[in-house]
Amino acid sequence: MQKGTIALVLVLFLQLSIITAFGVSSPYWGENPLTMKKGETKIVEINVQNGQSDDDVFVLVKILRGEEIVSLNKERYRVPKRTTDTMVPVTIKIPKDTTQKVYDVAFDFKTTSEEEGTGPVTLGLGATIGFEVLVSDEPYIPEETPLTKNSYLIVGIIGAVIIIAGIIFFILRSRSNSKKK
Repeated sequence: MQKGTIALVLVLFLQLSIITAFGVSSPYWGENPLTMKKGETKIVEINVQNGQSDDDVFVLVKILRGEEIVSLNKERYRVPKRTTDTMVPVTIKIPKDTTQKVYDVAFDFKTTSEEEGTGPVTLGLGATIGFEVLVSDEPYIPEETPLTKNSYLIVGIIGAVIIIAGIIFFILRSRSNSKKK
């Protein structure tokens, strides 16, 4: 009986060290949903970690729910060993004419070997994350870009320079006319 208990504890301990080697976290979750407006597009970065492993891992990402508003740039990511900063960009686009108030999105992350179907069979780890996207009734109005804001400043400066140059021109012209008389 003791050998069985020791073996069970040893297996659990080994699995805990494997589980901590791979992790996924999102800036949004059940109590912290993403809120967007109709017609708005956002890129959400999901963090994939490989903090405890001595080897790089490759992660396959699959959209489980929300494919009508979610897209991925690619489905396979390399996560270097002992890193916690690999980001998976997820594009979320709310249709302008949607009547839906809530979208449920979910993703499946699974580790895989470097090249599918080659090498020894390895234990793959996985994680599923999801969150709600709440849709506001107000339409999305893009903010002014910094270029647009700067263009007002540039036009103002050019206008001021033209006015000052005009004043200087008229002053010099009036002085030269009064000297001729």
